[in-house]
Amino acid sequence: MREWSEEVTKARNTYVELTGKVPPASEPEIRKWLEQVLDPDWMARWPRTEKSGHLSTRCEHLGWLGHVPSARPVMLIKLKEQLLRNFGQKLLDHIHPHTGRIHAHQGIARTKAGSFSARDPNLQQLPPSKAKEFKKCIVVGEGNVLIGVDYDQVELRAAGWLYSDRAMSANYADPDPATRDLHIRTAAAIAGIMLEAVTKEQRQAAKAVNYGSMYGIGAAGLMGYAFSTYQVEMSLGDAEQALDRLARTYPQFHEGCRRVYHDAQCFGLVRIGTGRIVEAGKRTGATPGSRRPIYPFKAPPQT
Repeated sequence: MREWSEEVTKARNTYVELTGKVPPASEPEIRKWLEQVLDPDWMARWPRTEKSGHLSTRCEHLGWLGHVPSARPVMLIKLKEQLLRNFGQKLLDHIHPHTGRIHAHQGIARTKAGSFSARDPNLQQLPPSKAKEFKKCIVVGEGNVLIGVDYDQVELRAAGWLYSDRAMSANYADPDPATRDLHIRTAAAIAGIMLEAVTKEQRQAAKAVNYGSMYGIGAAGLMGYAFSTYQVEMSLGDAEQALDRLARTYPQFHEGCRRVYHDAQCFGLVRIGTGRIVEAGKRTGATPGSRRPIYPFKAPPQT
């Protein structure tokens, strides 16, 4: 908590140095700041809140403003303050007075997508990328062992199978764990380099590209998603190039995502291979018969 507070102070000082003004602290102040830095074209396209119609101040949207010098300290302040709210005193309050432990509630297949969930507190969402050192705070009691397990890129494996993408499937058939990391392969494809030359930063950026593209993200959205989730800065040009090269590297994957997206736009639902049907939520704006584009999916490139 002390480290996060210090980072907030540093970001505030940076904003003052850049602008000579006090940084925006509340949601209304951030919206006023947005009105000052957005040009008319961006203002017309900027996402708005569902109920009130105000300009969105979500970090993934603020991440679109990588070209604005004062945007980075505003985003850092917001990110670190979110960490303090969600994983600071609020988390400490969940420690049981008798056991000295945290007892979260787990939900099996509770989310709309059918995945696990957790609440009071949500220990599934500990910040591995935004605060890598934070998990060191979670320790087990004497005489117990904490086992951490994770599916190895399960979403990408499923997507490769679902869309019959030959390049993805061939990657996961590789018996060598060191070379079947799809994030490294994607990073190499984006940068046009050998696998051995991929850096940790490039792999982290490729994670944002891989997972974002699976859900139909556009270049502007990728800029914000990469920063808010993985602390990776991208320009709009970098994001456009990354998505284009990913589409060329995994053409069947790209076409499969595009097909599902357009089906959802036409019918307002997604059919899962098990027979499950997931209807579109209100936030997507998709209703049966609606064709209003949400994500700028392009036609698959010629290869």
